[in-house]
Amino acid sequence: MFTPFTPVVEAPGVREPFLQQYPYHATRAGAMMNVPLIASVTSEEGLYPAAAYQETPDLLPDLEAHWNQLASNIFEYNDTLPLSQRNEVAMKIKQHYLGGKPVSQETYPQLVQALGDRLFVADVGKMAQIHASKSGQPTYVYRFAYRGLKSLSNLMAHNDANYGVSHGDDVLSIFKFPSMDTSDPQDRAMVDTLINMVYSFSTTGTPKLTNNGPTWEPVKPGAPELNYLDILSPTKMEMKASTDFGQKSFWDSLGFNENENYRVYLKDEL
Repeated sequence: MFTPFTPVVEAPGVREPFLQQYPYHATRAGAMMNVPLIASVTSEEGLYPAAAYQETPDLLPDLEAHWNQLASNIFEYNDTLPLSQRNEVAMKIKQHYLGGKPVSQETYPQLVQALGDRLFVADVGKMAQIHASKSGQPTYVYRFAYRGLKSLSNLMAHNDANYGVSHGDDVLSIFKFPSMDTSDPQDRAMVDTLINMVYSFSTTGTPKLTNNGPTWEPVKPGAPELNYLDILSPTKMEMKASTDFGQKSFWDSLGFNENENYRVYLKDEL
């Protein structure tokens, strides 16, 4: 939907292959760069793509009217689940996140949460835990929950509403994206904090927090809980831990042909 061309595993015998092994399997086997890592998510990751659903007033009602048909597209399981199971999974997602309520402005935050967990958060957490265990290098995770004056979601929705902290808001602030106005003093302080964090990590391998932030604990290899830094503002950061980051247990229960359950071939029904 938003990433039409993605890397795929090259067929055997291809000259100079880019990708020779399914990424999850390669990572589990330790076939990654053995370097320190920072992984990040935002508090409303699912605004990419859900902010686009606010562009016109008919999009959320249309999504509700065609939920069973569209859910497999927006949650990206068309290629990882047999056709016969897709309606059931669509209803499970709606029940789990929206409490079975219709898609609407009222349940929009829950839809954003569902999309964020599915498309980003659950697998970022998995990847961080695997990297910590297999690379032997410090692995750090942060959750960015500071909402500045502007967000990527404003560009996608074509309005100035505050829907939360979108996927990419932290990175776009660091790299001075033209449409991300960071002239507000609080926003500027947040940008400086992020830049100092990234600079210290790139030069020493250990991220340094300013403004008397907490000790940033890395992910513990083999531990069931995931340590992460919750960034709420330039002066408010908290260490947290989760055994179900991104509600991964729910997504793992749906039987998608991916990650640890991946099989090379999945027969679909026409």
